[in-house]
Amino acid sequence: MPGTAVTLPSRRRRGPSAARGLGESAVLAVLAVLAFAEGGTGQLLSPGPLTSPHASLEGLRNCTSCHELGRKGAADSRCRSCHTVLDDRIEADRGWHASVKSQACAECHKEHLGRSFALVRLDSATFEHARTGYRLDGAHREARCRDCHRSDRVRSPEVIEWAREHDVLGRTMLGLDSSCRSCHAEDDAHGRQFAGRECETCHATGEWEKAERFDHDKTKYRLVGEHRQASCDGCHPTEGSGERAIVRYSDIRTGTCGACHEDTHKGAMGAACASCHDPRGWNSLDRTRVASRFDHGRTHFPLRGRHAAADCASCHSRPRRTGDPVRIRLVAGTERASFPQPRAEACADCHVDAHDGELAAREDRGACESCHGEHGWMPASFGVERHDAETGFALAGAHRVTFCSGCHASPAAGTNGPQLSFATAAGDCASCHRKDDPHEGRYGERPCETCHATASFTDARFDHTASATTACSSCHQPDDPHASQFGETGCESCHTTTSFAIPGFDHDRTRFRLDGKHAGVACSGCHAPEPGKDGAGIIRYRPLRTECTACHGSAS
Repeated sequence: MPGTAVTLPSRRRRGPSAARGLGESAVLAVLAVLAFAEGGTGQLLSPGPLTSPHASLEGLRNCTSCHELGRKGAADSRCRSCHTVLDDRIEADRGWHASVKSQACAECHKEHLGRSFALVRLDSATFEHARTGYRLDGAHREARCRDCHRSDRVRSPEVIEWAREHDVLGRTMLGLDSSCRSCHAEDDAHGRQFAGRECETCHATGEWEKAERFDHDKTKYRLVGEHRQASCDGCHPTEGSGERAIVRYSDIRTGTCGACHEDTHKGAMGAACASCHDPRGWNSLDRTRVASRFDHGRTHFPLRGRHAAADCASCHSRPRRTGDPVRIRLVAGTERASFPQPRAEACADCHVDAHDGELAAREDRGACESCHGEHGWMPASFGVERHDAETGFALAGAHRVTFCSGCHASPAAGTNGPQLSFATAAGDCASCHRKDDPHEGRYGERPCETCHATASFTDARFDHTASATTACSSCHQPDDPHASQFGETGCESCHTTTSFAIPGFDHDRTRFRLDGKHAGVACSGCHAPEPGKDGAGIIRYRPLRTECTACHGSAS
């Protein structure tokens, strides 16, 4: 009956003679049971259902498709008789299975464990791909198995035919081609330029974008000088657009400079660029040759002084100079010439205004040549005499020997470099010396020249008697050690102008006359120090209690 297990009667194990004693009728009886038992018999003799790929071999009549009578386990010869593609590879000593042909198939591929059991159990992390005959290196080591082993990349006709017959084309690992194009044909950015040449001639597996093995010196155009620094796309243009775009590497015109470089001389210097230029750099010229052909004195700008020693490229350069203290302005229409023509009507056409426009209001509009010459930017021709005559601030005393930078400091960062600022509001001392004020502003708006002269700042000429009508506090309020204890009482009540220390204070003028023992007591005996408002200590003079108990306590 379907689903019913057929169980043979149990017998004790017999020896060889007993086994021979079983008659032919007993064997026929067993076969008869097997013949009529249908599904139940398969469950009795089979260890379990076959996997899905071998499901068609289920049943007693198909046992010998994999097994040989009298031998335990599946026979390798039976496996290889079906798996002919693998058999061919093993015989040819190719691929993974050839490296393990000493092992029985059943050691790796287990059967009778159910329909969903995986016959191929591959650990991709430990799999030694080199034993297949194709070693993984570079970026290939990071690829997943199915990145390469795809049905659309199977190239072997035998594998394709066998895989389709068994419906395993999407699962097989066989049949790939080891050439780069077999996988990377869709990545070929060269079109048909290198047809017939192997990708590995230039590329390695490390990084496809870099042609690590390419050597330009092995081509018909060897790179020397600045050409070695040129980017590839400078000579190899992109043709087409979108998916059809390719970079042109073959059939590039070479041999003459004009094949790549535009003649900026418009034929005036002939076609032999190499007569002046060489691959070390377009501006690497034979100066002797150029000098023998060109006389700068015949131009509207003869070279004199420092200009005569300047390199041609200092003024005739492309792109034009825009850094340091120089900003070249080119005559329109000459920008693309090998020697573009600079504007040179005035110094400011090339030289950045070091004074940042401060002198533009002068009658000469700040012309550089008013103070500077071609033989050197410094020293300037603007000296002490011109300062006295042209600025309205005559230099006298110590001012006459002070460096310009002492008053005309460099402007803030972000202007045109290290230069002097002449936007100084000269006129009164405080306009320059406010930060040097040793009095810290205690004299308010009083002019410095009341006491000081330009000959020496320390040589003060203050006459204190001229200030007798002025209250001390108007100058000495910050110096008041009494913290306003005496209110409106003037300092002169106790102090003199000859010395701030009191020469002799008359205590009898206060409301507490000193007599008896009090006359010999030190001031600090009654006037004790105490903290002030800002943490500074003061001596307490007033108000003070005058009764005896304030100092001596109660007798009780």
